[in-house]
Amino acid sequence: MAAEIVITKAAGIATTLAAEARGDIVVAVGGDGTINEIVNGLDPSTKELGIIPSGSGNDLVTALGIPKQSERALDVVTRRRLRFIDLGRLSWSNDEDYKHRLFVNGIGFGFDAVVAQRVSSISYGSGLFVYGVAVIQSLFSYVPWKITGRIDADPFEANCLLFAIGNGSSAGGGFLLTPKATLDDQLFDCCILEARGILEIVKLMPKAIKGVHELRDGARHLRGKQIEVNCPTGIPIHADGQVLGSGVTHATINVIPNGLRVIA
Repeated sequence: MAAEIVITKAAGIATTLAAEARGDIVVAVGGDGTINEIVNGLDPSTKELGIIPSGSGNDLVTALGIPKQSERALDVVTRRRLRFIDLGRLSWSNDEDYKHRLFVNGIGFGFDAVVAQRVSSISYGSGLFVYGVAVIQSLFSYVPWKITGRIDADPFEANCLLFAIGNGSSAGGGFLLTPKATLDDQLFDCCILEARGILEIVKLMPKAIKGVHELRDGARHLRGKQIEVNCPTGIPIHADGQVLGSGVTHATINVIPNGLRVIA
């Protein structure tokens, strides 16, 4: 299998490279953020996505069952067994204008977006370790966010620590915030964690990693295809670990059924 190797040198370049790619397969060598950039430039009607994981979190490859070892992941790409998975379309505003972005694994409002921003500045470790460090660092600047919205036709409101929307089952390098989510059921799994004190958040972390956080822990689990979120004071948001803004006041999220062809 012939290949052209291209090195990205700055954020956002992978989107342009994916749009200009001449082959049938575009292979992401990176983490969830690199995959997100490529998907936002990829033509899903003519291109397939392959993945060789080398990021901090790698939550999508975990959901897809792709090996973390580079040689084994490359072997998966060369076998070229396709799987169709859902995509998400996010539109958001900070009261000035609307922006749009596709995502694959999931998005998050609130605390997990703050953590994602911290992760980008940590140059050591990987996986749960680096995300755990970022969580501890972020606790000291944590403030709750009041949000309202709808999941399909059902309204909700919360004074929340975070609001996670999962296409995949985990985020942040292995936190099972939406443990029952699957990539091809044409639904998003949502987790709202209510605002808590710092000590309670620390106690909650092991449960969130294992996916056993329940209502008594301040967790609500919901499902739907169309989601609307409002936060008049502004809330940080990330898509696949990429921080998109800190003062988002309104957002809508829609599922794109079978929107991506991925080799898995």
